[in-house]
Amino acid sequence: MKNKQIQMIVLVCIGLFLFFVSGLDFSSVVLLNADPWWMYFVVLGILVSAYYFMKYSIEDKKIDEEFIEKEGQVFMERIEEDRAKRREYSEKP
Repeated sequence: MKNKQIQMIVLVCIGLFLFFVSGLDFSSVVLLNADPWWMYFVVLGILVSAYYFMKYSIEDKKIDEEFIEKEGQVFMERIEEDRAKRREYSEKP
């Protein structure tokens, strides 16, 4: 489901980018004279960076949750071992 959310965010960003670009005249003379052409690459780079940031932050969160789950399981096993030792000790005469 999170992958679908990322795809939706990327599609919205691309749509916004195309919306802003569609208002510009695409003749090469006007494009090169009126606006710095490299700014379009900067905006595209920002969008791509945002996509990868979201993608890898979600993956990182999953890895962290898995690690925490494993450590919690180890901790619970230690608690059960201690309880078993205490029961043995309390049952001895």
